Amino acid sequence: MRVEERWVAKITDQQIVREVLAGNDGCFKILVQRYQEPIARLAFFHLKDIHQAEDITQETFLRAYTYLSSYKPEESMRNWLFAIAVNLCRKWHRQRVFTVPLKSIFHLQASECVEKEVLHSAEIHEIKALLNSLPAKESIVLVLCYINGLTIREVAEVLGIPEGTVKSRLNRGLGRLRQSVFAEHAVGRE
Repeated sequence: MRVEERWVAKITDQQIVREVLAGNDGCFKILVQRYQEPIARLAFFHLKDIHQAEDITQETFLRAYTYLSSYKPEESMRNWLFAIAVNLCRKWHRQRVFTVPLKSIFHLQASECVEKEVLHSAEIHEIKALLNSLPAKESIVLVLCYINGLTIREVAEVLGIPEGTVKSRLNRGLGRLRQSVFAEHAVGRE
């Protein structure tokens, strides 16, 4: 590991923010490198469109850079970025006239980053199909908890909903996934 890589690994998000606000704009690249893949994954699962997910990811970091002075150092940078991304995804859904089924975009080429993280195996393909079958409110909670590793409290903060609502959506979503998996196995045995 090079000296620069060790320094990058040790610097905290709050230190990066201080550096950027002090005029060292190059440090913002570290935040992008740290959080680009989780943000892209979240946007893809929320929008089910690779190109829009890439746009939302870029817009998330553009907004974060623009409003970096409003970031509160006691908050998690990851949660702050996820909240920006979720709000942008919600805005996109409000402005969208029609939806494109996830199955119809699998043939499209993804960027290297999203392709590695989202489209890399048949198991991920099956998981995406199952998540696509869920209502968006349940799917986004499952993605944030189980794919991006957020706690229930963090998901509540990101989505701006009570923790109890997160728990109920997780429970409902997992229940629906169980039903789907059992239904598939029952059909497969016939």
